[in-house]
Amino acid sequence: MPHFARARARLDFELRDLDLNDDRVNFRRERQLLRQRVAAAGDELQRRAVAGEVAGLMKRWSGFVIETLTAEALGEARPGREHVRAWQRTLFGKSCASGRLARYAQEARSGGGRGEPVQLPETVEQEARRLFAYYIERFRALA
Repeated sequence: MPHFARARARLDFELRDLDLNDDRVNFRRERQLLRQRVAAAGDELQRRAVAGEVAGLMKRWSGFVIETLTAEALGEARPGREHVRAWQRTLFGKSCASGRLARYAQEARSGGGRGEPVQLPETVEQEARRLFAYYIERFRALA
């Protein structure tokens, strides 16, 4: 059974081109709307402001991909925030904010690094790395 099936489905939905009559908003639609605002911007200052929002959307996408892959890789495990943060940095080169890692904190403790380090099969970690790079590049390449 392939790893990360639910994560792939969720990430693929976020990159799907939604019908114009669909009032849902996904990351792709947000990017399209921001690009339209860049094109319609009247002066350089407005263009730069909207371009900053595009960069912020890219940062949010990166965090969303990390969160989605981490949630599926770890499942219900609660290794502690610090161990999850270290694992994310090792695999993805960055990690989520502490507040987003709270779900991995041990309830009986204060959420520090007292849990067991994250230990997953190498094949799972390699797949997570590959999917992270793939979905980041797919988002960058959106028309």
